[in-house]
Amino acid sequence: MELVSELAGDSPLPYGLGGIGIGVICLAGTVVSAVTGHPWLALIALTAAMALIGTAAVLILHEGRFELTSGQAVIVAAVGSLVTAACGLALLVLGPLVALTTSGDVFHRVIGGGAFAYFGGMRLWIAGEVVEVRRA
Repeated sequence: MELVSELAGDSPLPYGLGGIGIGVICLAGTVVSAVTGHPWLALIALTAAMALIGTAAVLILHEGRFELTSGQAVIVAAVGSLVTAACGLALLVLGPLVALTTSGDVFHRVIGGGAFAYFGGMRLWIAGEVVEVRRA
């Protein structure tokens, strides 16, 4: 049985697509956590999904630019930037909202809400970077 790295060779596309796949699984975990009443866990899963999808899109566009057709690159850039921006905006709004509406120590809620808002803002920046890598 061959290792995945041997099958992929020098191509970054399988690694990027794997990152997007795991990011989608994290998005599903976000929904399940939110529905079952675990808002902090949902925010953590949403942060992981954004990081994986945004980074995978940049990896595919930057390292796999010679393996993609023009149409494929547009699709990767559009999906990567839209999903990352939407998740970033959700974190920017939901992080402080969850901190305001949950019970517990005020200090930890403020720190947690601020951290998730920061991650949301960073993901909005990463969404812009996906578009910039596409143009390069």
